[in-house]
Amino acid sequence: MLTGTPMAQANNPTATETWCFRDAFEDASGDGWVWDNATNTLTLTDFTLNSSASPALRMPTQGGTIVLNGTSRITATNTHVGITCGNRLTFAGAGSLEVTLNSAGELCAEKIGIVADAIELNDATVNVAVGDASGSTLGVSVVRDGLVVNSGALNVVVGNARHVQGIHVGNITLNGGAVNVESGFGEEFSLALHARYDFEMSGGTLTVASGDAQRSSTGVRSISFTLNGGEVNVTSGNASSTTGINAWNIVMNGGTLGVRSGVATAHSSAAVHAINITINNGNGSVEVADTGVCSQAMVAYSETIAVSDGISVTGWDGSDYTIPGQVNPLPLARGIYGAAFADINGTPLTRLQFGPHIENVNLHPPTGR
Repeated sequence: MLTGTPMAQANNPTATETWCFRDAFEDASGDGWVWDNATNTLTLTDFTLNSSASPALRMPTQGGTIVLNGTSRITATNTHVGITCGNRLTFAGAGSLEVTLNSAGELCAEKIGIVADAIELNDATVNVAVGDASGSTLGVSVVRDGLVVNSGALNVVVGNARHVQGIHVGNITLNGGAVNVESGFGEEFSLALHARYDFEMSGGTLTVASGDAQRSSTGVRSISFTLNGGEVNVTSGNASSTTGINAWNIVMNGGTLGVRSGVATAHSSAAVHAINITINNGNGSVEVADTGVCSQAMVAYSETIAVSDGISVTGWDGSDYTIPGQVNPLPLARGIYGAAFADINGTPLTRLQFGPHIENVNLHPPTGR
């Protein structure tokens, strides 16, 4: 005997009930959608769902694939979650999907656009827009594993709340395609892209902008940040403490990097902040808002910043700030010693550029939200 959930809800997706494929055991189809039970694949073709259920769409606990043709939309109003999947959720196809969580009337305590154990993006375009909430807003949450983008585009815009995050994952691997993240105002913090463990990029583009916040605004946070290729542009907003990229270990082997941090209203502002920084190759331009409150363009809370031979680091205007090799320790905020790029007088630089051919560096960071 077959066991599982019949496709009654799937045959008739409604505005008030979760469209559920969690335990489905039958093939099914309807206006703009087809479910292949053997492969756990949902194909959407110019499909539209307006829902007040939470989640609006539930994929199988063993994972599944959403194939996109044309333009499809899932809009949820006053709900907590747009799409959930119990394992790996893969997006494929040449089409696009818009997942929108609207706010109407009293704000929900929490809003999350997409939740899955792992997410992979191949060719498709996925747009996630999460409205305001009273407690927290989160665009894409990968609970256990990682986000892998091979091609296509992932665009995430998150509204205002007490705690704001654009993308929160275990690991993130960018092999190609485009990822664009914008997080709104945070009463406590605004964090655009958070990888709890590793960030690694070999191709494609990443554009990140964290919003203003009362306490902290951070563009990218991870344990390790490795850039092998591709183009990265990061902007952080204005806050008591603001950082463009914050990681334990940053290694740059190639690609281009543009970072601009916002204004620190009370504590510190750093465009690139890590324990250890190694620049082996690649080009970049880094700028921090010089507010006089502990502002450094690139700072490492260790004794050195390692720069390979052939890589020059200069002030933004290319003047007499070239510092080859190791960077000596400098006193930083609150008596802490670390390494920072400085001018000939020992003052930490607030604007710098680096690369094997400085005269060819034309990348400028975005100006913010």
